[in-house]
Amino acid sequence: MSWNQLLTVALFISQFQNIPVQLKTLVTDIYVVAGQENIKAVWKEPNLHVRPYKELAVITMAKMPKETLEFWKWDDSGHHAQPHPDSNVPPHLRVDYLTHSSVARLLTGPGLKPLTDRFTKNLMLRLSKSEYLNQEWSELPDLFAFMQQQLFPAAVEAMCGELIFSVNPKFVGDFWAFNKGLPYLAKGYPRWMVPSAYRARDTVLNGLKKWHLAIASKLKCPPIAMDEWSPDFGVELVRFRHDAWSKMPLMNEDAAATEDLGMIWAANGNSIPSSFWMIAEVVRDADLLRQVRAAVAKYVRVSEHEGLDFDYERLCNDPLLQSVYAETLRLHVASFIFRGSDRKDFDLNGWRIPRDAPILVSGHDAQMDPDVWTPKDKPHRRPIHQFWPERFLLGPTAQAKGTAPDFSFKGLGNSWLPYGGGNRMCPGRHFAKQEMVSSLAMILTLFDIEMVNPKGKIPENDLVGYGFGALWPKQPMPVRLLRRKA
Repeated sequence: MSWNQLLTVALFISQFQNIPVQLKTLVTDIYVVAGQENIKAVWKEPNLHVRPYKELAVITMAKMPKETLEFWKWDDSGHHAQPHPDSNVPPHLRVDYLTHSSVARLLTGPGLKPLTDRFTKNLMLRLSKSEYLNQEWSELPDLFAFMQQQLFPAAVEAMCGELIFSVNPKFVGDFWAFNKGLPYLAKGYPRWMVPSAYRARDTVLNGLKKWHLAIASKLKCPPIAMDEWSPDFGVELVRFRHDAWSKMPLMNEDAAATEDLGMIWAANGNSIPSSFWMIAEVVRDADLLRQVRAAVAKYVRVSEHEGLDFDYERLCNDPLLQSVYAETLRLHVASFIFRGSDRKDFDLNGWRIPRDAPILVSGHDAQMDPDVWTPKDKPHRRPIHQFWPERFLLGPTAQAKGTAPDFSFKGLGNSWLPYGGGNRMCPGRHFAKQEMVSSLAMILTLFDIEMVNPKGKIPENDLVGYGFGALWPKQPMPVRLLRRKA
């Protein structure tokens, strides 16, 4: 029986028996958890760590040196600001806390707005110069490839500066080649079976080392403010991380490249495919496209001298746009979320899970749970495999009274898991949402889009990447583009 078949059986038993299931593999035992109450118990436990995911990510996916991984394992101080009372790790060697907290400050704190502002400015500039923005219809071979080429440099430049692309002119293509091979690396395929995946990983890591060498002297500058930006290294987060690692003997150049690849992948590897799916789902439905454009139009101002000016904060709070965003992630993100219990066994509603044993929650299975998403007492709910843009809006009763619908996650908190959950929920979720909604608003405002496929059929999810976040489209999606009139 294959790994996928074993996991399917384990999830089935866990869901319907409401118990964790021990799944034995050649490497270790994994405890599979499903069901709202069990998932809720996992998220509520404050001392669960992400070490099982870290080991998978940095060894098989990103080539972390083994001695550096041992250093990560040695750091038992925890990820909270206050170290664990039994830990003797010096403050400057708290690699988990220092690395995670710096990212959280950028993506959930005062650094978020300046980062988003830079991204939206970069993307608008790129789109306004696009070869497809003209007065006659142009056929685009693949909408997904177009968005990869537009969104990735806009986001990476906002975070890491311009120099990374100057020293690596092919970095955009190198990154997406690495991303395409990621599932094979994570599953432990040997180099001789998937040589292209290993070459792509080596290429992108070598490119990051070239960038690190180019910015080495720049990183020795004093800290910069959260709203400042350096064309060499981007935001303060990058300078802070490298400064912290310079005080850790085992964080060598290979480890630093691995960590920065992880940061860049986390910020783009899921949000950009999800941005594609959001636009694809809207464009396929002419009525929904009209509704979304009407919603976007409320938050955009057209100026002869300044161009388009979007109110991104209000865009991200629009009920319909939020519901489309949430439904896109429900259908097109399939993440395996790993946790482990630190220092003691974990009591999961009476079931004992040994300390440090990997605990796996399948986000996609939770997002396709019929008892949650299509309960018998709510027959108006659409089938779980169907994209329903109003799924997260309040029901027809409120609308019948003439009130505008509200966006709501009520009752769904442990079943909508594109970003994981608990105190190690993905810190990039706020930036990802703004990236998705703003790119949707810009593209639908600048372009008229027609599907080449007249039946409105969009690509299927490519299940090769199942478990690793946002799924890629299995087929290209050709469209026709035309500059929209203001």
